[in-house]
Parts: sequence; structure tokens; C-alpha cells
Amino acid sequence: MLGVEGNQIDLRTLVGQRVLTSVKVGNLIVPSTSLTEHLRRYTSPAVFNSAGIEPQYAMSLSGSATLIKYSDRYFAFTTLHQLKHPQLQYDFDQFCLIGNRPHTLVTPQRIIYATGNDSEDFDCVLFEFTKTVKRGDLPSFEWYEITEEQYSIKTPKPDFALSIGYPGFRNYIDYETAHFGMSPNAIAGREVEPSLKGRLSFAPREKLHFDPSGFSGAPVFGVKVEQANSRVFFAGIVTEAGKSQIHFISFKRLTELLKKAFNND
Repeated sequence: MLGVEGNQIDLRTLVGQRVLTSVKVGNLIVPSTSLTEHLRRYTSPAVFNSAGIEPQYAMSLSGSATLIKYSDRYFAFTTLHQLKHPQLQYDFDQFCLIGNRPHTLVTPQRIIYATGNDSEDFDCVLFEFTKTVKRGDLPSFEWYEITEEQYSIKTPKPDFALSIGYPGFRNYIDYETAHFGMSPNAIAGREVEPSLKGRLSFAPREKLHFDPSGFSGAPVFGVKVEQANSRVFFAGIVTEAGKSQIHFISFKRLTELLKKAFNND
């Protein structure tokens, strides 16, 4: 377990005796001790505008979201089941990100989701925020940039995986004081055989001592350790999180929604 705002994961413990002093993230070289802090910018709480459903509450929380940039457009991935709140059934257009200005929520300009025979198993929704980012309502630097090379190749096998999300036990809204408690956790471990069809998975280095509920929608990053050229790549998003195993949809499969976004322009 890691509170990202607290102690950092020592990544060298995950790769044996090989030295891991820095990691390449896109075009940046990030010290290994700062990697989790750097990657946290690409994940966000999944916020839903519930005004009109629960009149006394303007917003609700339901898991995590992954922020990516591709071809100068900005998108947020999350899981479909997050919209199926136990008490509230959210509509797609209720999904929001927290805006640059205080006390503001930003809604998506477009929603892309799977249809057909595989839609139920896919469990993923893509929201586009390009117009609001370029208008300045959302920051432009908090989106993980996908290159053409990564877009076109199969998701490589990582030496270890790392996910940063917003579990429910640390994230809450105090409606009486209008305070939003927002604090992410990181989970790191080795890839293992998935027990769910259509998923990849990794096992935390140590069994978690907290409930990871709320990690759905969070990004999963792979790390390839190659002597002085260790690098990070986007591996997918969490769909089912348990204390001993984290399942996720691979980025290769997620490109189906990105292709749909561009093909339907």
C-alpha cells in the first residue's frame, strides 16, 4: 500500500539486483523515487454531477478515471460499471472532471462506448474533453500522451505493473462542510495469469491491507527495466480490483474506442 502523498514505493525492490535510478516517461526522465508522484497526474477521481437527482448534493464519487492525450485530443477512460451506482443510475453526461476554477465541474463534449456482442464484457467508456482543455477549463499537462508507436503495437509484457487510483476509503465528500477529501493510493506488483476472460492482471507485491474498491477506471502502467533505459508505458485501465489480484483491460483493446472516436468525426 502506498499513500502517494506519503512514502514512495522503492521500485528497486521489484526488480531484484538491477539498478533502477530513473525511468523514461514519454520524453521525460523521472527519478525512480518520484515515479508514483509523477504518474498520479494522469489519474483522477470519477465525479458525477448528481444535481437534480439528489437535490441537496451537487456531486457524487464513483471510482477513478484515466486521462490520456492522443493526436492532440484529450480523453478520459473509466469503466461502465461505475455508472451503475447502487443507489443512483448515472447517465453518461453526468460524468465530470474537476475544473481549473474553484468549485467547478467540467462535463465531456462527447461520449464513446462499445456496442454489439462484446459491449457487456468491454466494461469501458471513453469521454472526450478536447474543447474544454483547449478553452482552459482543464489543465493541459495532466494527460498521458499516447504516441503513434504505442498506439499501433501490442501491449508489451512489463517487468512490473503500477496502478494509481482513488479508493473509496480515502476519498469522500463531506456534504455539510462542502469538503472533498481526495487522496490516491498506488499498487505495484508482477503480472500474473488472469482469472477473468478478456483481461490482463497483476498481483500486488504484498497482499493489500485495505479495500481497493474505487480503483476501477484507474490507469495501469507497465515498467520495462532495460539497464539505463527503463521506461514506462500505458498498459490499460483497472476493471476489477481485489486485495490479491488486479484485473485490467489492455490498452490494445482500448484503442477500439479511440478508433471509434476518430472514425465518427
